[in-house]
Amino acid sequence: LAVWLVLVMSLHGCTSPTSRALKQVERHRFVSELVEGKPYRHRIFFRLASARDRLLVFIEGDGTPWERGGSVPARDPTPRRALALELATHTPGSVLYVGRPCYFLVQSAEDCPAQLWTSERYSGAVVESMAQVVNHFVGAHAFRQTMLIGYSGGGALAVLMASRLSSATSVVTIAANLDV
Repeated sequence: LAVWLVLVMSLHGCTSPTSRALKQVERHRFVSELVEGKPYRHRIFFRLASARDRLLVFIEGDGTPWERGGSVPARDPTPRRALALELATHTPGSVLYVGRPCYFLVQSAEDCPAQLWTSERYSGAVVESMAQVVNHFVGAHAFRQTMLIGYSGGGALAVLMASRLSSATSVVTIAANLDV
């Protein structure tokens, strides 16, 4: 039994954060798509309910931007535990989870410099790209109201995005790094 437990734990440790997220959304019958914002690409996960008045949009925290105790930018900033994604998959109704630029293996060296998940993670370009993704989704599915829900650094992004979304009716932040 102990050998089996060690084997299972080691296999789980080898699973990438992206593959764990993909398995989670599949279990909860979410759709996964790669979409274009401008200028970045984003991985989105969504589930649409039959009533489409309000869309709940979840935005993840900063993930894993640094390695080696914060001295080196990470090669993959995808969160090891995507808490906002967990919340999204357990939320009823129409739900959209918008991945940040370069997260969930949506990256190449040319279009994803480490500054996008370190010093420029709340930049105008990141905010605009994410807002475009939400605006396009809202328009394509005819939602009238959008509630933004952001965890940690995603809360800061939700506040920054709200003014760029004509359908935004409210913003909820969870442990956001905001100075109110």
